Amino acid sequence: MNKTLQEIEEEIKYYENENNRLKEENNKLRQEIKIYKEEDNKLELESEFEALKSEIELQKKKNKYVFFLKNNYDRIYMWLIIIALVFIIYKFI
Repeated sequence: MNKTLQEIEEEIKYYENENNRLKEENNKLRQEIKIYKEEDNKLELESEFEALKSEIELQKKKNKYVFFLKNNYDRIYMWLIIIALVFIIYKFI
């Protein structure tokens, strides 16, 4: 049970080396985690970009119809009145 000073020093060196090895491994794992987080952020940004892109396309389509209705409101209103008048006249005949 009595250890010599040399045995104790060797044991300390062993544990210091083991500690250093674990620190290096820990640093490597942290770097890997950082890389995965960056990749995850890139993928997240890409998916957000795609969602925004599709939303822009939908807004363009919607705006096209709204623009058509605003520019042709008088004509559409006139045709609806004509159709209503024709329907009323047809009912009375």
